[in-house]
Amino acid sequence: MLGLSFLIFLFNLLYSMWINPVKAPANPWDSLGLEWQTATPVPPHNFDRIPVILTDPYHYSEVGATPLADFGTAPVSSSGSAYGNDPASASHE
Repeated sequence: MLGLSFLIFLFNLLYSMWINPVKAPANPWDSLGLEWQTATPVPPHNFDRIPVILTDPYHYSEVGATPLADFGTAPVSSSGSAYGNDPASASHE
């Protein structure tokens, strides 16, 4: 029985890889978590700017739920801050 179940797995693996390959959608579960918001295929970096988290990611069935994060359109500056100024390097008065 164990060998037979392994043969079924092996057949399914080979069939999915070479006979009928189908690309998976970018977010097959419509998850709102940040790990599912990156592009597919995954780029060398996760996001163009650090997202600002607005709410928790567990509002799957709520119509009109607030978005999980503000991904913004501003690129990350050379200092690494998404907002153009780095609070750690700012002078305190």
